[in-house]
Amino acid sequence: MRKPFAVRRNTKISLIFGALLAGVMLGRFGFTFGVSLLPVVVAACAALLLGRTRLALGGLLALALVLGLWRTGAWTADRAQLTSLIGQNVTVTGTIIDDPSLSDKGLLTFKLGYLKLGGRDLPG
Repeated sequence: MRKPFAVRRNTKISLIFGALLAGVMLGRFGFTFGVSLLPVVVAACAALLLGRTRLALGGLLALALVLGLWRTGAWTADRAQLTSLIGQNVTVTGTIIDDPSLSDKGLLTFKLGYLKLGGRDLPG
């Protein structure tokens, strides 16, 4: 008689984080979260609602993978705003959010928040 499918809780958590990391890595290599992944999300949600162990674990892994892709896509979009400015002279305004300090080389340094360039918010 076969034993039912059983995976330890720690193994499930490790698999889910592994799928999330795989989604991030796929996003870094050019895969994007788009409409083509909508059937994967719907199938994963259906698997979770059915509640069967194998199906639910597969659904969680698929959702973690898609979440990693989505997060990397959001990060890439923010970064693209800044990389488009390379080589240009720009004026950035912001609010100093920490006390100024001297660096090892004797330069005055401070942290800025709420950055704006030409009236639009910048990430970072």
